[in-house]
Parts: sequence; C-alpha cells; structure tokens
Amino acid sequence: ESMIQQYLSKNTSFLDSSIFAVIPIGIITAIVSVIRVCGYPLSRALIVRSQE
Repeated sequence: ESMIQQYLSKNTSFLDSSIFAVIPIGIITAIVSVIRVCGYPLSRALIVRSQE
C-alpha cells in the first residue's frame, strides 16, 4: 500500500493515471488466456466461453 501511495503522490499526468488503472485488466486477461491455452482440463472448464 505504501508503494501505491508513493507512486500516486508522484503521478503527474493523465497518461500515468490511465496506465495505472488499465494494467490490472491486462494482467487478468493474460492469466485467463494462458489458462485457456495450456491449462489443465479442469481449469479450462472453469474459464470456458459459452460458444466455444
């Protein structure tokens, strides 16, 4: 939490704020994609798309 507060105190532009807000979405997308491609069958069944 202190690292986040330190980063936000030095945050200077709208681009910095946007990147800070969007990165968690990219991380979740990457994890789900990796599970879909090379995960165990049980883990793939939990994250399957309805039309696949």
